Amino acid sequence: MGRKRQTNRHLPERVYHKNGAYYYFATAAESSVTGKKWVRLGVSMAEMYASLSKMHCDEPRKQIKTMRQLFDRYETEIISTKKPATQRSNLISLKFLRVYFDEMEIMAVESHHCFEYHNIRAEKSPISANRDIEVLSHSFSKAIEWGVMRNEAHPIRGLNIKKANNPRDRYVEDWEINAFQKVVSPFLQAYVELKILTGLSKSDLLSLTLDDLKDDGIHYQRKKTTGRGAKRKIILWTVDLVDAVTAVKNLHRPIQSNYLFCTRNGESYIKDDDTTSGFDSIWQRAMKKALDLEVIKERFTEHDLRAKAGSDVETLQHAQVLLDHTTQAMTDRVYRRKPVSVMPVKKRPIN
Repeated sequence: MGRKRQTNRHLPERVYHKNGAYYYFATAAESSVTGKKWVRLGVSMAEMYASLSKMHCDEPRKQIKTMRQLFDRYETEIISTKKPATQRSNLISLKFLRVYFDEMEIMAVESHHCFEYHNIRAEKSPISANRDIEVLSHSFSKAIEWGVMRNEAHPIRGLNIKKANNPRDRYVEDWEINAFQKVVSPFLQAYVELKILTGLSKSDLLSLTLDDLKDDGIHYQRKKTTGRGAKRKIILWTVDLVDAVTAVKNLHRPIQSNYLFCTRNGESYIKDDDTTSGFDSIWQRAMKKALDLEVIKERFTEHDLRAKAGSDVETLQHAQVLLDHTTQAMTDRVYRRKPVSVMPVKKRPIN
């Protein structure tokens, strides 16, 4: 048995990162066939997983006995098929799961181990602990599918290990939006206005192109649910929406671009890995400025504006359709943050 990996423990077996790329260190038998000891897999995690999966797709499956072997196969065959943001989240979860479970035999893992792991992880991050348990549970489900363990041996199924988390309840008042817009750039002024009117997520808003602006409204399909039966939606034009879009189109554009919101180079703020670090930096600087100038008293996030849109419409049904949620329960629990007005009980009659 080889040495225990000291670095890059999150990578699959025999995979290493060097010189800006990922490489597979071939076994003696493999290198005798390919003639290569180091096989280049790509520069990104997605390329690495895709190449590794293709490389091993025709090989007979080796017997999986340890959690490390299970996690390795789960990384290669399952995580690699997910969207970049989900990949990053799952890999972070596996990094922590490996510390606890890596050397254990699969059949030795019992329910109390999973409860113990969740309790330890939840001390610092309850939300991350829940995400880790989701990955762990799915790994066991795939182990059943792959014939590694029996259905009844799943140590998590049917157990209430995850703990409910209180949703964020920050409601951004109108005066805060007005004050914030007075001290930020025209770019963010236009962005915030369009965000509040449409309720679009950051990725959906930054993905909009001029071609999406049709005669009847803004056409879009949620990036988060693309490929899962999501329908295209149309946000119908109103006077306010036309004014907001016009303000965006009138922003100074050094380079002609088809993106409604674009960088100085005319490119999308969304990178190939679905991250938005450039836009996030703009937002954080603007928020710091607003707080330093004391025009607002409390920080709010970009995502809080989506909740404001869902809170400011009159009915729950309208909010659900606007935010493109599958259930009203999700909309009501997480995105309806405005205080509810209620009439008091009528005074009782006095004899």
